[in-house]
This record gives sequence, structure tokens and C-alpha cells, in this order.
Amino acid sequence: MTCALPATWAQTAFTSRGPPTSSNATEAFGKPLIDHEGVGFMLAENMIDLKQAELMIDWCAGVLDTGSLGTVESSMAKVAVSEALMRIADRCVQVITWWSEVFEIPCVALDVADTEHARALSAAGADFIGITIAADQSASEAAARVRAYSEAVSAHEDAT
Repeated sequence: MTCALPATWAQTAFTSRGPPTSSNATEAFGKPLIDHEGVGFMLAENMIDLKQAELMIDWCAGVLDTGSLGTVESSMAKVAVSEALMRIADRCVQVITWWSEVFEIPCVALDVADTEHARALSAAGADFIGITIAADQSASEAAARVRAYSEAVSAHEDAT
């Protein structure tokens, strides 16, 4: 099951633009990742490997359905499918590595306790600061709290 995620990701990337977690929903240089030639080739190779694995499994199942032990066929299928899934996983890692080099992944600090903590987190490189607003706070109290955090982070940015 280790290769299930790359296999699912490869399948998703080729079906109707897929969910937001797939390579075709993220853009680089104004177009989806899937439309970049190198990425598209790797994902196409993943689809080829997936289809071949599917056919190999179906062929082996057909042999087993006849009542045969299918020893040779099941051994062939295990080797072919496991190697295909490893190739898929490798290509997915290559795409993710490329993506992480092209994009800076934001650092998000959640549930920041106070403005000093927010200032320290901003100094440490946090791109976004998440604060908790109590449900019973009035809108003006919540706005004042957000302003205080914003000023604390801005004070750090102005100092750098």
C-alpha cells in the first residue's frame, strides 16, 4: 500500500483536472503543472505504468478464475506491478521535488498566544500568523486584537 498515494495521484492528474491536491490544480508560470512538458511526460509515463499494471492484474485474475494455480502468472504480476508502482512513486517524488524548488512553501503559525509570540514567530520566518478570537468577543474587541497582532508583526518587518 506504500505506492497507493502515487498511483492515485497519477490517476487523478489525468482525469478532468482533478482535486486541488493534484499537480494539475497548482499553477506554475501561469499554467497548471500538468501542462509543463516535463511534468506531463512523467505523469503520462505513470498512466502507462498504471494501465499496464491493471492489465497484468486482470490477466493474472483471469488465469486464476480458470481454476489454475497461476503460480507463474501471479509471480510475474507481483514483480511487474510492484516495479511499476515504484517507478510511479519515483516520478511523483521528482515532480514534488521540482514543485518544492519552484515554489516557496509558506510557514503558518497557528493559535499564537500573544503579540510578543507573534513578533518572535514573524522574526523566525512565519509568513502567516493565526490568532484565536473568542466566540464571545465583540467585533470591536476582535478587530482591536487583530490590529495589535498586525502592528506587532509590522514592527518586526519595519525593523528588518
